[in-house]
Amino acid sequence: MLTYTEQTKMTLSNPIPDIVKTMSTDTPFGILFADIVGFTVLASQCSAQELVRLLNELFGRFDQLANDNHCLRIKILGDCYYCVSGLPEPRSDHARCTVEMGLDMIDAIA
Repeated sequence: MLTYTEQTKMTLSNPIPDIVKTMSTDTPFGILFADIVGFTVLASQCSAQELVRLLNELFGRFDQLANDNHCLRIKILGDCYYCVSGLPEPRSDHARCTVEMGLDMIDAIA
């Protein structure tokens, strides 16, 4: 049986790609987890095809924003978009890049 700490580590590391897991703990980086507010309601009001089209379009825009903001998408899990800045190449401005990414994401959906 796993301890609570082991379960937590497994849960947190599961959506993270190997490149992130193998980085030195001394490497500073920024990580952004963005979840779509109201997604469950939206999903219940759209057909599956409409929902897939909407998410593909939205995540495509987010991928472009990630590139513009020196971030790297590491995972899309349902309606959650995960990205990092400062990996795999360290960046001294990783925090700024991550914050700018989040602000640009808000603007993209407004």
